[in-house]
Amino acid sequence: MFAQNRIGEPTRGNKGLLFMVDPYGKAARLEVGYDLEGMFTDAFSGYVEREQLKPFYASGKVGPGIEATVELLVGKVMNAIGEGDYDADLQVALEGSSGSGGAGARIDLNKDPTSLQKQPTPFPEAFQAQAEPLLTLKTYMDVLRTKVKDPELGIYTPDTRSFFRKWTLTDAQMNNELRGLERVIGSAQSSSQGDLAVIQFPIGDRRNSPYFFQKGSAGWMLDFASMSKLVGFNHKNQWFFRSRDHAYVFAFNDLHFDKHGFPHPKK
Repeated sequence: MFAQNRIGEPTRGNKGLLFMVDPYGKAARLEVGYDLEGMFTDAFSGYVEREQLKPFYASGKVGPGIEATVELLVGKVMNAIGEGDYDADLQVALEGSSGSGGAGARIDLNKDPTSLQKQPTPFPEAFQAQAEPLLTLKTYMDVLRTKVKDPELGIYTPDTRSFFRKWTLTDAQMNNELRGLERVIGSAQSSSQGDLAVIQFPIGDRRNSPYFFQKGSAGWMLDFASMSKLVGFNHKNQWFFRSRDHAYVFAFNDLHFDKHGFPHPKK
């Protein structure tokens, strides 16, 4: 299929990927062109499929799993994911194919119920709402760093807790988000209005989307429920607003948005 579809040919080289998912045969395969083997190593390919796609498949969410997996592939292309961000010793089963150099990975997608467990953290007091939005975001970075998947954390709004009870969260996603935040946390800009707050980052390549917060009696909490409805991403992992008719829009007066919802600096 790689050769027949001449994948990567427009690049005047073999810079192409073939990502195949067979939900009925319970298998997935990532085939890598010769010129991308240095970037998409066997270890990385296996990591993405095993730690990202497989948990989504196990929860019956094949479509979102494919989207989330492609997000990581794009992140790798954009140099957002480094060699130290995944298990380089991961063992994968390999298959060669015409048109690629044999790099890539194949896994089976048999359901593994243990991957879906969201165990309560034994240290909930470490992940509570904070006195300032930035402190809350830094606490969330500790959540990502320690791979805590407990949806009932005090750091989340009540609606966000309901959202995370249904959402599939993988170690690969948490690693990816943490690395992105580590790169830009020093440039975070916070603004608030009443009981709402937003932390945003310089637009740059638009890969770092804003974070929304609500203030409760215990402090500032992350509002991922609203973020999931209002913030989308294109094929380059660039963020945009699906709608600008929301309560958090006060924080973006220094930007203008095009007809597709992408932000631009005001001239």
